[in-house]
Amino acid sequence: MATFSTRQSRAAVFAGPLLVLAAIGVWYVSDRLIFVGPFDRAQIGWAVVVPLLALAPGVAGLAEGPEEFEESSRLVANLTTVGIGLAATTTVLATVTFANCRPVTNPLDILPQALVTGLLAAAAFAVPYRVAAHLSRRVRPWQAVVPAAELWLLMAGLLVFVNFLFLFPALSCAKPV
Repeated sequence: MATFSTRQSRAAVFAGPLLVLAAIGVWYVSDRLIFVGPFDRAQIGWAVVVPLLALAPGVAGLAEGPEEFEESSRLVANLTTVGIGLAATTTVLATVTFANCRPVTNPLDILPQALVTGLLAAAAFAVPYRVAAHLSRRVRPWQAVVPAAELWLLMAGLLVFVNFLFLFPALSCAKPV
């Protein structure tokens, strides 16, 4: 059983979203600097950003364990989920310049693909969060966070797979040999 003091529980309600923000901040800085010490931005992404994002929903789910924080934990997690979905959708709309074998002249041209990307990104947080929240009352904290992190990795992989193969298939634009 995961048990927290009142003070720890209050902090835990915001720990998941803070991990998401920290991951985005590290990614942003490393993307702008290209190199951070001996590491390039891809190494920083795999060593820091991906683990922070993978841990975020599980850590957020732990906060739902104590009953007095269940409602606030769900509210914060739901707001985080919506924020992730909107951010992913907006990012796709703002950055994709070529799709369906032609230049994107209007972001509305790729709105369906952007909405699917946003929905999958939001689900990649929401589903592991619910798993961790369910497990948080029954097992030790790490036994709730680890399966949630594994599920996040699986769902993030699905997001990448769906985006590259179905929503934005770059290889389909290649000229036949």
